[in-house]
Amino acid sequence: MTTNKPMTMKKIFLTISLFLLVLTCFRVGWIIYHKPPEHPRVEQGFVDLKDWTFNDNEAITLNGEWEFYPNEFLPPGSIQNQNAELISVPENWLNTPFFDRKQHPFGYGTYRLKVLLPDDKQQIYGIRMTSVDTAAKVYINSLLVAESGNPSDSIHTYQGKFGPFSGSFHPEKNEIEIIIHVSNYDNFLSGGINKSIYIGTDTAINKIGGLSKTLQIVVSVIFLLHCMYVFIIYLIGKGKYRKELFYYGLMLAFAAFAILIDDDIVIHLPVSYVWSVKILLLFFLITLFCLLTFIKHLFRLKSRFYRFLSFLFFFLIVFILFVPFEYFPYIQMVGYIFYLLSILFLFYHTIKTIRHGNPDSIFILVFITSYTSNILWGAGIKFADFEIVYYPFDFLIYIIAIAVLLFKQHIRVVSLNEEQTKQLQKMDKMKDEFLANTSHELRNPLHGILNIAEATIENDHLSKESKENLLLLIDIGKRMSYTLNDLTAVTQLKEGKINLQKQETNLHMVASLVIDMLGFLREGKKVKLKSMVPANFPFLLADENRLIQILFNLVHNAIKYTEKGSIIIEADHSDSMATIYVKDTGIGIPTNLSMEKIFQPYGRADENTAISGIGIGLSVSKQLVDLHGGTITYTSTDKGTTFSFSIPLASEKEKASLPMEHTNSFEEIAITNEANTIFIKQKATVLIVDDDPINVKVYHQMLANDYNVIKALNGREALEMIDENRVDLVLSDVMMPSMNGYELTKKIRKQYTLSELPIILVTARNLQEDIYTAFKSGANDYLIKPVNTLELKSRVEALTELKHSVKELLRLEAAWLQAQIHPHFLFNTLNSIASLAEIDQERMVALLEAFGDYLQKSFAISNIEAEIPIKDELELTRSYLHIEKERFGERIQVVFDIGDNIDIRIPPLSIQPLVENAVEHGILQKKKGGIIWIRVIELKHDIKIEIEDNGVGINEDKVIELLDLQYSLHDDGVGIKNTNRRLTQLYGKGLQINSVVGEGTTLTFFIPRVDE
Repeated sequence: MTTNKPMTMKKIFLTISLFLLVLTCFRVGWIIYHKPPEHPRVEQGFVDLKDWTFNDNEAITLNGEWEFYPNEFLPPGSIQNQNAELISVPENWLNTPFFDRKQHPFGYGTYRLKVLLPDDKQQIYGIRMTSVDTAAKVYINSLLVAESGNPSDSIHTYQGKFGPFSGSFHPEKNEIEIIIHVSNYDNFLSGGINKSIYIGTDTAINKIGGLSKTLQIVVSVIFLLHCMYVFIIYLIGKGKYRKELFYYGLMLAFAAFAILIDDDIVIHLPVSYVWSVKILLLFFLITLFCLLTFIKHLFRLKSRFYRFLSFLFFFLIVFILFVPFEYFPYIQMVGYIFYLLSILFLFYHTIKTIRHGNPDSIFILVFITSYTSNILWGAGIKFADFEIVYYPFDFLIYIIAIAVLLFKQHIRVVSLNEEQTKQLQKMDKMKDEFLANTSHELRNPLHGILNIAEATIENDHLSKESKENLLLLIDIGKRMSYTLNDLTAVTQLKEGKINLQKQETNLHMVASLVIDMLGFLREGKKVKLKSMVPANFPFLLADENRLIQILFNLVHNAIKYTEKGSIIIEADHSDSMATIYVKDTGIGIPTNLSMEKIFQPYGRADENTAISGIGIGLSVSKQLVDLHGGTITYTSTDKGTTFSFSIPLASEKEKASLPMEHTNSFEEIAITNEANTIFIKQKATVLIVDDDPINVKVYHQMLANDYNVIKALNGREALEMIDENRVDLVLSDVMMPSMNGYELTKKIRKQYTLSELPIILVTARNLQEDIYTAFKSGANDYLIKPVNTLELKSRVEALTELKHSVKELLRLEAAWLQAQIHPHFLFNTLNSIASLAEIDQERMVALLEAFGDYLQKSFAISNIEAEIPIKDELELTRSYLHIEKERFGERIQVVFDIGDNIDIRIPPLSIQPLVENAVEHGILQKKKGGIIWIRVIELKHDIKIEIEDNGVGINEDKVIELLDLQYSLHDDGVGIKNTNRRLTQLYGKGLQINSVVGEGTTLTFFIPRVDE
């Protein structure tokens, strides 16, 4: 759950008080609204209602002094009254002297009342007994009009009943006599008429009972509906949802049934009075215990007090079920204690959770407060002398509170799901990119192996066996290449980036090729591979490469699951479609697997098998077949499987629209071109850029005989080498870390035109958008891996001739020094960050900030500008020094001597490389380290910048070498030489180096003042 600012105890108690006040106002308003009007009161067994106007909207009570005949059932119509006593109605007769104040209110008696009604002989009246303990019969003018249970003077013939009851009567005269026989042999706490008796029109009496029952049914239905959807959610979740949902639903169910068997008793249980009371109490206790458990799991409580309450709950359950009813008063006392402790437990932990900043707990507080209010009012109604029509609002309020809570949680879950969905989509995209990159990275060494093998196999000195092994190596490599094609195809198919190059395709040749490619996989198996496609089979309209991929995957899959027998490729055709079959005698596909699952990516027909594979072949094949406009299916038994797919035939009309086939292969054209080409006498320089050293070596072997080949392992190094060498052509891989081939091309194009420095990009992807991106970024040509030697040579030759035909001078060289960020520096810095994470997180954060600033400023776009503010360069220098000081500690001491208000512009990366040189080649060469002084001094005509160190110093020959403007990238001190050359180009004079071996070095340069 989310956390907000916690509420103070004052606010919490104020909230509870205000809410209780609101609930009390609602309850009091309900009581006032349903309070009977002022009316005559019964006195000495008589009430005069002759002048009272009865209506159908309200009834009045017959409360007051009734005649009472203890231990006697007065016959209806009797006029004997010499034994009459007066008793209040309603009242527990345990509080009267009629039963000699026994320990329990067991006994029987007769209530008698005379009523004078209005002179309206047409009126039908009703009478309602709210509660009688525990059996009663109501006679009016000697007629039995209502009864509950069977009152008797003997416990053996007595039968008690629980709940209110009513009846109607039509008096023939305006004076009536009401006689009520009451007996109690069950309830140990009260007896007699302990609740009001209502009289009114028959309609009014029915309304009183009907309204209460209707409200009880409505509340119960609401509870049960909530219970139903809660349990549905819980069951659908199959245990994934938390336990609080289960206990909340259980609480609703028991609360709903408790409501139905309480108050106006919507459902009369077919049990005795005793068990009716017991079951009602059980439902109340279970409801409260479910509430306790709901809160426990909702707040993840680990409380010993909850265990105590659980013990008390089960103790009460056992006693209610098995202890005689005469001990029920004691059980009720324990029940009251259980209720009190439970309510305190609920309030304590809810308030505690609110104090901890859980915003949802306020709804639980509302729920518990409403629940407590309902309990308190229920107790008050039970023990006080008043009654009201069933009050539903406390129940509705705490249902609304929990519903709002669950709704908020649902919204939060939906929001979280949406966020997770986005993350999953992002991860899915990253997975696709990973597959594409992985296939690319695997393809690089594979194609290096294939090219070297193809080049080696031409050696006449090899034995026959060696050549056969090399041929097998090439076959295996090609098989792996097709597997990598599947990996690449997964991403391309998902992104909808595969465009079929349909042409007339000879299925007979394709099938034979696939059989030859996969023949070596049969080793160790008694399996025959055979193509039954006839040589005169009609041409297909298909992408030949993709058709090979489809058949390759299906046959490869068949070989994996076939240990002996045969694998046959067959085909037939009808109308405009050809159907190709791949039949095997393997283990078959389990019958419980659906067609959809078989063709799902990353799945296998039998998950329990030890057969290896990543499970993308069938999925790729299906999608490629779909792209061709065909369908793929399979049939399988324990004797083998047959995959079949359809591909359109090439009609005469479609043949005419296809591009004409070339008569010569690429190799033939390349050989012809090679024979007829006039080569340049002077070798051109080709820069190979690839992060994989194997690829670099392979390309070097292809081109070394005809060109001067230089190499770079990343884009930054390539840019620097272009600056330092006369490069005639760049051959660059696209997929490289930090700076890919497209970015490298764009950076080169900022300085060199297409004719000044041709670029060939090489990649394993051959999508149209890749080719478009390559040319848009400024490439001259584009090659798809695997690169053929003759094709590569032909394209390099064509572009280098173009380069040498252009006689223009090269423009200014780029001023980057990003290559100064050596990999070992980055690696050591990251190690330092990782180490600090465990010992000093504050230093780690500071180092991270410095590292971030260093990278940001090192790669800032402003570094390609001629000049930048000096403050930017000094910030970069400080970030670098912070990193190095964190690594080497007290071995590095730095003193900055910067004049005030110096605001000049200097070449980018001019101070930092010099400071780095002073650190690495100066003071760190001493065991104890040393000091570096960085000074910016304002002179009359210039700004003087000095970097001085007391390191090991530089000998005179090395100083001369460093100040030589003609240098190779492989020389030491690239930072000093590059800075010196750029300063010379910009200001006509470069660095001054004063050094004494063993004492230190001072590097000085001057920046002309702008106002000069």
